[in-house]
Amino acid sequence: MDLATQHRLIDRLLTHLDERTTDTSHAERRVPVTDYLDPAVHAAEVETVHRRRPLVVGHAGQLAEPGDFLTDTVAGTPILVVRDAEGGVRCHVNVCRHRGMRLVEEARGSGMTEMICGYHAWTYDPSGALRHIPDQRRCFPGVDKARHGLLPMSAWVDQGLVWLDPATAPSAPRSTAGADELDPALLAELAGYGFEEDAYYGGEVRQGRFNWKLGVEAFLEVYHFQTLHPAMKNYVFAPEVALIDSIGDDIRLVAPKKEVTVLADTPRAEWRLRPRVTVVYFLFPGTFLFVEKRHTSVLQIRPTGPETSTVSIFHFARQDGLRRKSALDRNIAAFLQAVTEDIAACESIQSGLRSGQEHLLFGRNEIALHAFRDALARRAAAAAPADR
Repeated sequence: MDLATQHRLIDRLLTHLDERTTDTSHAERRVPVTDYLDPAVHAAEVETVHRRRPLVVGHAGQLAEPGDFLTDTVAGTPILVVRDAEGGVRCHVNVCRHRGMRLVEEARGSGMTEMICGYHAWTYDPSGALRHIPDQRRCFPGVDKARHGLLPMSAWVDQGLVWLDPATAPSAPRSTAGADELDPALLAELAGYGFEEDAYYGGEVRQGRFNWKLGVEAFLEVYHFQTLHPAMKNYVFAPEVALIDSIGDDIRLVAPKKEVTVLADTPRAEWRLRPRVTVVYFLFPGTFLFVEKRHTSVLQIRPTGPETSTVSIFHFARQDGLRRKSALDRNIAAFLQAVTEDIAACESIQSGLRSGQEHLLFGRNEIALHAFRDALARRAAAAAPADR
């Protein structure tokens, strides 16, 4: 983020804190509860949203050397991303071309020189080429190995993050064409953080019994902080104040820490945003980057069914953060405790959606939820067949 943008955001924060206001929408909004229950809505969202936009699947530090790899499941498709011997990033559908068994089970690792299927030992190299079929002459004389490599997908590294384009599965990859879906202004802003210099610092995956949109909406507002997260009552955040800006379909949310008020008496030339706020980038449709002073946490919510989701989390840290590991671990633990509380809240909401209430209500102060819903509506309209 450039210095001029930081100063504009700090000006807005100081004004809100002085006037006890926050960014708001022009009106409240009602969303039908069927939106979180209907299997047809879920199926349409997977096809028109989750399979149509690049998403972050890791940090570049996880693929630092040839043979480094990570696996994931994206919109129901198992994927394998690996750094090949030439230093390129390859992504494959993580399914053997023989009988369809998942090829690599480990979440991440290093030193991969070949992938051997655990069912019948069909063997592939990191480029995805099929190298060996046991007893091929007798059992598969008509199979051309050159035509039975792993199905490719498009993946690339940018701004220190590993990106995947789900729209390429299972057809031929579009190189980095999916990157065209990402707003240049967003990428330029992310470039200012130097994420590529950071080090991967672990991650985890949780399962949730809630519709994916409830999860997204939980992390797009600060209105709940003091109520849902008791540890935050005496914590660092200024209560119920946030800046919300849309960048295309994506959103930047700035949550100020109480110490930001000291900037009112600090020379403007010394103003810097990152040490005194949490900057949250929401990458539509379900990825959050929580940029803290010395580390970043990435949280991603993906649908697994109309009323179930996965919550994938990983962290990467600056070198000065790694020199303060006890503080880093404390901050990450506090973040994960809040995530636990948010997931429980989402599951509670989901369990009550058939109680007879017809709508959920978004307040004017929950402006990022409005922006998310607007983006979702635009995507649905763009994917709808034209009237004949």
